[in-house]
Amino acid sequence: MPFVSDDPTWWPAISFYREFSYFQAASLIVVVYDWGAY
Repeated sequence: MPFVSDDPTWWPAISFYREFSYFQAASLIVVVYDWGAY
């Protein structure tokens, strides 16, 4: 069972981690696309 916390103090950290992981994935896609373009 995955860890799911109802404690609101964890929400900012979780949302920050999700936003950072999305940004990281987008950056990786852009880098790979740039390598493929040249």
